[in-house]
Amino acid sequence: MQIGEKFNKQLNKTPKKKKCKAGEHDEVILHPDVPENEKDPMARVEAMRAAGTNEHEIQSAIHNIKDGSITDGSQLSRDLLPNEVSAEMTGDEQKIWAICKKCHQKREVDQAPSDTSTVEAKDLKLGWGDGKQRKNNLKRAKDGNSVIYKIPAKHAAGTKGRAINAAFKEMGAQSKLTIIGI
Repeated sequence: MQIGEKFNKQLNKTPKKKKCKAGEHDEVILHPDVPENEKDPMARVEAMRAAGTNEHEIQSAIHNIKDGSITDGSQLSRDLLPNEVSAEMTGDEQKIWAICKKCHQKREVDQAPSDTSTVEAKDLKLGWGDGKQRKNNLKRAKDGNSVIYKIPAKHAAGTKGRAINAAFKEMGAQSKLTIIGI
């Protein structure tokens, strides 16, 4: 992952020595430089399949392609393809990163339709993200960014969807949350 000049200007030149706590980051989004043959988002979805991405993330990506919010392959994060693993790539090259401007800590996001909108595709087998991810998503929403959770349809209006909604409401960021059942 190379950080371009435009992106570099958004970061502090020297990161804080001590990392920010979860929920205290001031994040910017870094999209990957995707291979030419993955610029089309449906081609990127096929690469996601080849990389072993779970079906819920794939269906979430297809949903956003169909609704027009994903128009370029760089808006979709993916793991390495088998040939990239063989080439000993690090795994970071094809992911979308939310990077803290202050401490430079990074975390992956599943989709980023824009620099102010992120998507978490959660099949809920492991909940709606670990505690750190939840706090960071809540902070993004509180800062005015859109956070979209794509969860199984049977849970979107159920107790799990209500739990996500309640957490964002408690932070005063409910207006920046969208929950979509897939």
